[in-house]
Amino acid sequence: MSTFVRWFVRVWCLLAVSGLILRLSGIGNDLPWRILGWALAILALLVVIASVGWERRRREKEGYFVDTGGGGEDGSVTYNEAGRTLELYFTRSQYLIYVPTDTKWRDIMPSWARDRKNEIMSRIRLQVGQGWFGRSWSYSWSYEETDKTDMLMSQGQQTKAE
Repeated sequence: MSTFVRWFVRVWCLLAVSGLILRLSGIGNDLPWRILGWALAILALLVVIASVGWERRRREKEGYFVDTGGGGEDGSVTYNEAGRTLELYFTRSQYLIYVPTDTKWRDIMPSWARDRKNEIMSRIRLQVGQGWFGRSWSYSWSYEETDKTDMLMSQGQQTKAE
């Protein structure tokens, strides 16, 4: 999940709970509370804008990003570096990401990634598992090396030069 979405959800959940408490207590209709509500809304907007800028600068500085996508049970981890991507299959129910073995990695990965498995996997490990409120403490992702073709994704997106 992108940093923007995480921050957006955090801030608006906080505002929704605060607003609900104020409304149920009956003091949410007073002018000072309205001013406080607007101030919190503006603060929330500033936090979202700052987090988007921070994420953009982080991606430019580090030169890569990792994203996950898919359904409730499985999906893919996408590693993107300067527009070049590779994908790994994962199962959400087991918090397990399938990684090609060293030999299989060299066989199926694009040429720019063939000799960089350790570097790429360490970057993926740093990014995957970030929840809405930071790194999750309730589970941790594990990685399984495999040669099974049904657990490995086709690396179809190549650069134009390849």
